[in-house]
Amino acid sequence: MAIQLAYYRIHQQCCASYEAASMRLFRKGRLGVILSTSSASAAFVKSFDDPKKQNSEKRNLLENAIKVHMWNTNMEIRGRTTFGHFLGLKVQAIENNIPMPDIYTDTSLNKAFNFLLSTSQVAFKAACLGSAVPEKLNSYDFCYSVTSDNFTFVVSAWKSCKENNVVRLIQTLEDTLVDMKMLLEETKLEPDGST
Repeated sequence: MAIQLAYYRIHQQCCASYEAASMRLFRKGRLGVILSTSSASAAFVKSFDDPKKQNSEKRNLLENAIKVHMWNTNMEIRGRTTFGHFLGLKVQAIENNIPMPDIYTDTSLNKAFNFLLSTSQVAFKAACLGSAVPEKLNSYDFCYSVTSDNFTFVVSAWKSCKENNVVRLIQTLEDTLVDMKMLLEETKLEPDGST
């Protein structure tokens, strides 16, 4: 959510983003695509800097966005999402010279899968993180690690894209994490679940 909020703060819009997922439940494993942007994450990022919103509401929106992301993650690692199926049907049509179904030319599908943020969490403690080349000229790629006392991010973008600025995004992400920490501290939950 912090990555999406940092992007929103710079570009003043939400964008399609995905998180790489390990599909270890399947024979020989594979890589899945968790759709990170949702209506819940969009509601959170749009509300965060709105002075008319109460902090308790912002926290609730954050918690909801996280719950939706966790649900999307669980669906993806079990092979129960649409992205892989859409991709498989498209590849099958191309390989078998079958006319492409109309849905693949629909602008809403292209917009939904026009990922401008791609992220990968490294789940183990590593001395250094890898990085990847962003898929598109105007996109960012994040590789990150979260430990009990540290966040580590490696961010890459195409230098030739004037819209993107990695240094600014990293600084904005750092500020965003601090702001989110302050929000959580200010709205600390009491033992009975109230703020």
